[in-house]
Amino acid sequence: MNAERILAGFLRYGVLVACAWILTGLVLAAFHADETLALSIGILLLILLPVCRVALTLMMFIVNKDFQFALICGLVLLIIVTVLL
Repeated sequence: MNAERILAGFLRYGVLVACAWILTGLVLAAFHADETLALSIGILLLILLPVCRVALTLMMFIVNKDFQFALICGLVLLIIVTVLL
């Protein structure tokens, strides 16, 4: 299996899981006004998906011994994590 398919599958299923959490949160919020944990988890997953994708890409570059792109990807990940903190 090539790297593009792995990354595409990760993003596809990650978005589906995040949307399921958001939908669950919306349904629960419709019945209980204070129930927003599931909605928050879904939104958090959507925010973290690109960060996880960059981390997964970094690992793939390292495994493929493509150290130039691994360095660039590592710097991008460092910038993203620094901004999120």
